[in-house]
Amino acid sequence: LRKISRIPTNKTCADCPERLPQYVNSTYLTFVCTTCSGVHRSFSHRVKGVSMCEFSMDEVKAMKGAGNEAVNKKYLARYDKRAEVSYPMPTASTPPNKLREFIKKKYLDKAWFEEAQQAAPPAAAPAPTVASVPPQAPTQDLFAAPAPAPA
Repeated sequence: LRKISRIPTNKTCADCPERLPQYVNSTYLTFVCTTCSGVHRSFSHRVKGVSMCEFSMDEVKAMKGAGNEAVNKKYLARYDKRAEVSYPMPTASTPPNKLREFIKKKYLDKAWFEEAQQAAPPAAAPAPTVASVPPQAPTQDLFAAPAPAPA
């Protein structure tokens, strides 16, 4: 996990400009700073300390396939100048209430979310319509405790 945290894009918090984040948001598979980890916890997102917690191999593999850059590409895909007027990117001086609003808009409201683009279908295949696209399953929290067995 430490090796993954040393990837340049993971050396900055996924939600603000704080350097060298010390927490993993296992709900979204990002590295976050102390301040942002508190905001995420307030939304009941699962957060673990990089140096204080143990991580399973499954957790490490999940982080390997995600990280700050991949997650921000999806959750900030439609973030533009218009969005920035109402919800500016957090800075070191962003007040806590504004940081909370930004994180809520980014993750819970998915205001700027867009799934990664897939390769175009072959010319002979019709383009999918909204009605033909199955609903997406919720993200699985790999760090959550297993559900109890039914009685």
